Amino acid sequence: MSCQPNASVEPTFPPTKAYYSFRVFKPTDLNQPRNEVSFDTLTYRAEDGTTRILTNRTIYFTNEYDTTIYANVPADRVLEGYLSSSKAKSVIIEVGLIDKTGAKRRQDYQSTEATNQSSTAPLPVRLRVRKEVALGDLRSIN
Repeated sequence: MSCQPNASVEPTFPPTKAYYSFRVFKPTDLNQPRNEVSFDTLTYRAEDGTTRILTNRTIYFTNEYDTTIYANVPADRVLEGYLSSSKAKSVIIEVGLIDKTGAKRRQDYQSTEATNQSSTAPLPVRLRVRKEVALGDLRSIN
């Protein structure tokens, strides 16, 4: 405890690595040698608490596309990610911590799938995940 008026009550912790894994998936069309998938918007929460945005990325793939982003855990311990795609059949977001050995320890996981998606007018697939990391989990990682 501190007697200073601006002292923080929130316990501090050493910088801890977190990860956001964004996966977009579209079943392969056997009539085409390669498929196109894109995300319209991908956002994640950075160490300073701001939201970082990536938009309008298109890639060609054979089956599945995985974007993993590494960042330090923000001071409020909230990991938040969002992805929307107009060309994917399903979207998965996983958030977690990286321990000292470099292994991923999943904190939360969400997936969604487009229903009745036709090739002529695809429906957007949107997914958001928000997880407050427990202080005990941070202490066990460090």
